[in-house]
Amino acid sequence: MAEAIFEKACPNCNGKISSLRLLKGLPCEICLPQANSLSFEKLLEKLKERNELKGLKKIYEFKKREEEFSAFFRERVGNEPWALQRAWFRRMLAKRSFAIVAPPGVGKTTFGIITSLFLEGKSYLIFPTRLLVEQASNLLNRYNDGKKKILIAMDIGNGDRERLRKGEFDILVSTTMFLVKSYEDIPKPFDFLFVDDVDALLKQSKSVDRVLGLLGIPEDAINATLSFLYSSTNLLKRPTKESWQKIEEERKKIERFKELAKGVLIVSSATAKPKNMRVALFRELLDFEVGRSASFLRKVEDLALRPGRMTLKGIIDEASKLIKKLGKRGLVFLSPDKGKEAINEVLKKFESEGIRALSYEEADIEAFLKGEVDVLVGIASGRNPLARGLDIPETRYALFIGVPKNFINLKVETSSIALFNALTSLRKLLEDYPEVERKYLPFLRNIMEKGEEKLGEKSKKLLNEIRLFLNERISDPEFLAQVASSPESPIRIIDGEIYLLIPESVGYLQAAGRTSRLCPGGLLQGLSIVIVDDEKALHLLEKKARYFFEEFSFKAYSPERVKEIIERVDRDREELTKASNLPKDLFKTTLVIVESPNKARTIASFFGSPQRRRIKGVDVYEVNALRHTLLIAASKGHVADLVYDLGLFGIELSDNRFIPHYDTLKRCPNCGEQTVQDFCQRCKVPVHDEKREIIEGLRELSFEADLTFIATDPDTEGEKIAWDLACYIKPYSQEIYRVEFHEITKRAFLDAIEEPRDLNEPLVEAQFVRRIADRWFGFSLSQLLQETFKQRWLSAGRVQTPVLGWIIEREKERKEKNYILRVSTEPFLRVEFPLTSKEAIKGLPIRNLEVKLLSVEEEEISPPPPFDTANMLKEGTLRYGWNADEIMTLAQELFERGLITYHRTDSHRISGKGISIAKEYISENFGEALFQGRTWGDGGAHEGIRPTHPWDKEELISYLYTTGKTPLSQKALSLYNLIFRRFIASQMKSARIVKGKVAFSIDGIKKEDSLILKVIDPGFSRMINSLNPSPISNDLLEKGSITLNVKEHKILALPKAYPFTQGSLIEMMQKRGLGRPSTYATIIQTLLERHYVVQKNGFLLPTKLGIEIYKHLREQYPQYTDEEFTKRIEEEMDLIERGEREYQTVLRELYEGTREILESIGGRC
Repeated sequence: MAEAIFEKACPNCNGKISSLRLLKGLPCEICLPQANSLSFEKLLEKLKERNELKGLKKIYEFKKREEEFSAFFRERVGNEPWALQRAWFRRMLAKRSFAIVAPPGVGKTTFGIITSLFLEGKSYLIFPTRLLVEQASNLLNRYNDGKKKILIAMDIGNGDRERLRKGEFDILVSTTMFLVKSYEDIPKPFDFLFVDDVDALLKQSKSVDRVLGLLGIPEDAINATLSFLYSSTNLLKRPTKESWQKIEEERKKIERFKELAKGVLIVSSATAKPKNMRVALFRELLDFEVGRSASFLRKVEDLALRPGRMTLKGIIDEASKLIKKLGKRGLVFLSPDKGKEAINEVLKKFESEGIRALSYEEADIEAFLKGEVDVLVGIASGRNPLARGLDIPETRYALFIGVPKNFINLKVETSSIALFNALTSLRKLLEDYPEVERKYLPFLRNIMEKGEEKLGEKSKKLLNEIRLFLNERISDPEFLAQVASSPESPIRIIDGEIYLLIPESVGYLQAAGRTSRLCPGGLLQGLSIVIVDDEKALHLLEKKARYFFEEFSFKAYSPERVKEIIERVDRDREELTKASNLPKDLFKTTLVIVESPNKARTIASFFGSPQRRRIKGVDVYEVNALRHTLLIAASKGHVADLVYDLGLFGIELSDNRFIPHYDTLKRCPNCGEQTVQDFCQRCKVPVHDEKREIIEGLRELSFEADLTFIATDPDTEGEKIAWDLACYIKPYSQEIYRVEFHEITKRAFLDAIEEPRDLNEPLVEAQFVRRIADRWFGFSLSQLLQETFKQRWLSAGRVQTPVLGWIIEREKERKEKNYILRVSTEPFLRVEFPLTSKEAIKGLPIRNLEVKLLSVEEEEISPPPPFDTANMLKEGTLRYGWNADEIMTLAQELFERGLITYHRTDSHRISGKGISIAKEYISENFGEALFQGRTWGDGGAHEGIRPTHPWDKEELISYLYTTGKTPLSQKALSLYNLIFRRFIASQMKSARIVKGKVAFSIDGIKKEDSLILKVIDPGFSRMINSLNPSPISNDLLEKGSITLNVKEHKILALPKAYPFTQGSLIEMMQKRGLGRPSTYATIIQTLLERHYVVQKNGFLLPTKLGIEIYKHLREQYPQYTDEEFTKRIEEEMDLIERGEREYQTVLRELYEGTREILESIGGRC
């Protein structure tokens, strides 16, 4: 079993503690000698009995208060609080303000009321309407036992006004408007502030200041923070290193204002996007954001009814028939292109058919709920209130009159939005104009967000340039012909005018989503039926909808299918909306820990627009995901590493077992170097213990949550990070599980949390051995070098040393020369003849090249497999000249953005999901006949590197712009394109060629070779153009032999072997079994940083220092710097990972080698 000691990690006394105790949820032996597992509650009681409650004292007190709250809730309400309500109370105890993220019906208002009755001190409950104040008043009076003095502030007379001013109340209840009008009369501060509808509060910009004032934050602190927000916004318009430093300095000044808040604020999450700068005051002063909480959860059956070509009147008639079959509580949406005036036509028709309908402008929600109105009618647009803001679980179905779409007249509409939509839709036809992607689209996206009203002259000039560019394209008959022939073309010519078809994907998803709301029992089944009036619009709508929901598709309408779905719809509304019938732990607060903030943001975005909080340096993204309220946070990589000064370089020998000692990673504020020591050895200054802060934040979050999922990367390093995190947070979280996924997609994430597992001990043990081997041999050999060469910065490693040897050996081979004769002919052909010496052709005329066709055969050429890490690095360095380290950074970004599968892999295998992605893309772009699915290997955990969606580079750019995601750099896009095209090629039919064996001769010098004479079927080469017939193929096939005039000839002295490039070196490392996908780039980077190797013109060359270092190591310790020794360690690690080798045995063997090195130089052992 993996065992380690963690310094300063005891959750109670902050002393050293064994991982064995941490994973049992126990404190150290000094705090509690008992070694048996205990429930957290019993553990706390034991510590209290021993008078040893220290760091866990606060948790003990919180637990007691939570028990008291649950008993109080049970006594007053008559049932247990929901798991979510208990989680909210735990946040309250920690004095953390927050925005509630939860489905309707789980008791937000009840929680606010019961909490105000339970807490000591003063509480203030704020509601948007008088009706809700009255309802809250009734509940308060019902649950109050008479001990709390309640003041309902609506139509208060002089007496109540005086009570208010004197503070003669425990609980104040009012409307938002009362707060606005009577703020000066309200005594401050409050201990608890509950805002039921934050949208109503934010309509008055100064209300934010008032709420902060109610918590006790003085006006000067609010104004100073607001000034900081405005100044930092201006500084970031042109960000520089100096502006960032100034912002951080100012932020530190306002940090102290957070301590001024005397109470806790809880608000419901916003449904509209706050537009007021003042809302950012919540982030700066209370560590949480009030943002629009949009949900991307849906369980809707999307059906397409195709009645044939019909007029608007015919489609409305069809809608009437459907409503009569489907019944009440439906929503009807017109496609925006029908015009707002068409609503009246719809309403008249419905009235004549006996259907009770109201437009969105006169919608009576009460009448709709009571069944007095059958349907509400609106526009299928994200801006329509019926599509955007209606949150009524009783809504059963949505019906669309026409495919939701718009048409933009490209000659008339020249706004930034119209231009943006036009250019993104036509991007594939504008590939020859790089300014579109690099210049025009980023500019248009920027001004769409900021508005065209305040454009400067330079921006206006660029906007006009874009208008002129588009006008020139659509006025070109040849370009329009291309547009018309494109199957993806959104262009229509109507009455001689050119229109762009824009599918209203966001409007459709929002409108259809009204039928599937999250409620206490889960996600309600919904039904959406589109009456199709335009097949191309439907196809484009479906494609764009997949940007948001990857499995989205329209199914064909049938009466039988509708009957079955509507039964599910009604059954869900009967069973899932009644909170009283459901278990109270149905919704759980779940902490998900990943490595990087990018990964956290990507996962959160799958489920909507998350709320964000900040806890002790940890950004937390909060979203609803089916039966989980997810708290997603990042550890920012490894949190701990081996110490230096205990045992043998941080590993202690105890009872014949090697026990590593770990401490938190810290960062130097000057040079940025990471260390586990308290001082930077380079700068001699105290370091920032940033990982300690992160661990403290994660501990608090794990106590707040009901369970914890650790979702670090799916490899040994990811497993070790997960193990470290579990050790640090176990006492605070009683349920910790490991989840893993090889691609960051919504489906992969949901599948992973449905199949959590325990930590994989053999993977952790293998990482122990790898890290300890690196430490022992790295440090001991480095010590040897430093003693010998008197330079403290020199280092050696068990992998980097043999790799350095390869580079040196290759340099020797480079100096040996081979001679060739290179001839170039007309028509162009280049042929190289090997020569015994450069004198071999002396006196020869070299005028004619004879080419004879010896044989012809057909050959089938299979595509190359998808990339693994080594292939990707080799191709990236070869194609673009990038460093391996840079390629891995770009691939990491693509992975964390959810665009490719895990990029540290030695597998080429492709899953069924990957094959289906390729099939979809190939079928749509080349025809299904070209698809040939291949798994490229047997089953296993890892896959090759592939895209996660059927999006080529152009489609990816469209996705990023359409969804408002941060654009990718040109380099990241190029790497994505490389990965995508290689993967798609791997799933296409083989190519078929005619291949010829030919004999070349020139003045008696001969050579045989093969040429491609004809491409019968290009197959996969349509994606990676690698098959080109020889320019002489036709003549050869026709004549059998030909003579070509030599245009130029040269004698060249070429190296026997070229130096390694980064790509070819990584290929060698993979082939010879040194290093891992996760370390290839790091090994090369280390050699470059130590100046053992330099890179010139893309080639890696050894330096004089590198040669001296390698020579010394090989002479002194050949057995430990040998390739075979390193390979054997890698093989041992593989055995440990598979559970076939005991890791302590391997460490004992490695220890003997380390002792030999250290003893030879008088080092410690």
